[in-house]
Amino acid sequence: MATITSAATGLYGTGATWVGGIAPVEGDKVVIANTHVVTVDGTYIAGDDTATGFTINNGGTLKASRTVNSSLTFKGTFTINGILDYGTSASPIP
Repeated sequence: MATITSAATGLYGTGATWVGGIAPVEGDKVVIANTHVVTVDGTYIAGDDTATGFTINNGGTLKASRTVNSSLTFKGTFTINGILDYGTSASPIP
């Protein structure tokens, strides 16, 4: 499959969030770029079992939706150099 990098802040399932205009699917390696906040807005599988499947670059954020029931399953290594926001006391997930 391909390596899909975020193009802008947005929803995980929206093509405009990703370079090439297509949201990552199972088997794609995912990179969230610096300054981008990608919000998981549904049920997704990303990455592959052979290498680093998902990377949040320094300055990037992967965030769980606070309004939509969602999940993200990672395959391979998950590297967090940025922020993984799956709820805080100030912004809990309902």
